[in-house]
Amino acid sequence: MENEFVKRLLKYVDNTTEELMDDPDRYKAFLDYLSRMDSRLGISNKIIIYGYDKEAMDVRTMMAWNMAGITVLQMDKPIYILSGNETDHSFMEVFDIKYTNAARRRQLTFQDSGSFAETVVDVAPCKITFTDKKLENKLKCFYDSEKKEILVTNDYKDFDEISQNLLREYAHFYLELPVYYK
Repeated sequence: MENEFVKRLLKYVDNTTEELMDDPDRYKAFLDYLSRMDSRLGISNKIIIYGYDKEAMDVRTMMAWNMAGITVLQMDKPIYILSGNETDHSFMEVFDIKYTNAARRRQLTFQDSGSFAETVVDVAPCKITFTDKKLENKLKCFYDSEKKEILVTNDYKDFDEISQNLLREYAHFYLELPVYYK
């Protein structure tokens, strides 16, 4: 049964690709979508996700979400994508961020009324804890990989400094996540 399902997924990729190529407006919309989509996914999976949910931006397996300390809330909303290699395909379930308890990401604009640091905290992919305690190596911001949270000292005076440090710690968070799809 898995083989039949994988064949249907591959056929879906072929059909959707043909449809996109036949319509310049849909193709442009797809290219716009690709520019915002997670770069770790292969093009076939991006086509599958686009066909299933044009709003999906951050998809991960349930295990990857759980490892990030995030819970999938709507398990009836999976997207099935391809996994494996070019000769031995299988499939897996992924879930978009909108079906989790994670903060929903939003596009930043110049008209954004809040500060950049407040926005960065608002869309955090993991828990952020502000503390009065001193952190390791006299840092003001530190990603704790055991607790899956970013610790931030309360002695920041400059929003630019906290923004830069939060983004650095986000990178540590994302680098620690396993990559289950290519």
